[in-house]
Amino acid sequence: MALKSSKSSSQAAPIEFTSLSLDGLSVYFSRNAINQLHQFKQTGNKDEAGGFLFGEIRSGVVTVLSVSSPSRADKRSRFGFSWNKREANKTIQKNFKNGLHYLGDWHTHPCSNPTPSWDDTQAIRSTFLDSEHQLNYFIMLILGTTGIEQSYVALTDGKKEYRFNVK
Repeated sequence: MALKSSKSSSQAAPIEFTSLSLDGLSVYFSRNAINQLHQFKQTGNKDEAGGFLFGEIRSGVVTVLSVSSPSRADKRSRFGFSWNKREANKTIQKNFKNGLHYLGDWHTHPCSNPTPSWDDTQAIRSTFLDSEHQLNYFIMLILGTTGIEQSYVALTDGKKEYRFNVK
C-alpha cells in the first residue's frame, strides 16, 4: 500500500493501528494526517477541538490521508465540542468531491491517555446509524495530549466499539 510521503524529515512516520478482535484489521494514519492532528493537541488551556477523518479504502486497507480542522461555527469549551452541522456537511462534501471518503470523527481530550465518554460513544454510533454510507465501520479517534500513539482509536458499527492499538 502506498501512503503519501513527504521528503521533510521533521514529519512523523505513518502509524498503523490494529485490532485483534477484528481479525487483524488495520487503520493507517498518513504522515499528513498525523501532522494535521498534532497541531490540535489539547495542551495548556486550549479548548477541545474536533473534525473529520478522510481517506481511502483499497483492498480492505483503510488509510486516513487527511483530517479537517474545527470550523469557527463549532461550539468548543475545555471539556466539550460539537460540530456545526451545516459546516460539517460542507466539509464532508468538499472532501468527497476531491476523492476522499469520510471515514469517521476525531476530537481532543485534555489528558495523556483519553477514553471516550458516554456522549462520545453515542455520538459516533448515531453518526454511523443516521448517515447514508456503504461502510462497515466508522473510526473514532480521541487525540490525547501526548500524541496519536497514546490516543484512543476505535471502529464502531453503530452498536459496539472495537478498540485499536498501535502496531
